[in-house]
Amino acid sequence: MNDPLDALDAAEGRAGALRERWVNESMAGDEYGDYVLARRPEVAPDGRPWPTSQMP
Repeated sequence: MNDPLDALDAAEGRAGALRERWVNESMAGDEYGDYVLARRPEVAPDGRPWPTSQMP
């Protein structure tokens, strides 16, 4: 895929990704890993479920 919007569409359709939750990994990757290891809250601030490997 050469078009960024096509990549977003594919991620949403194939993996259930949410555009509102996308971040630049180089900006947030390490911090997010620390956040997950420290146990994130049960419910996301936007009220949607956290992504899991079992989500369609």
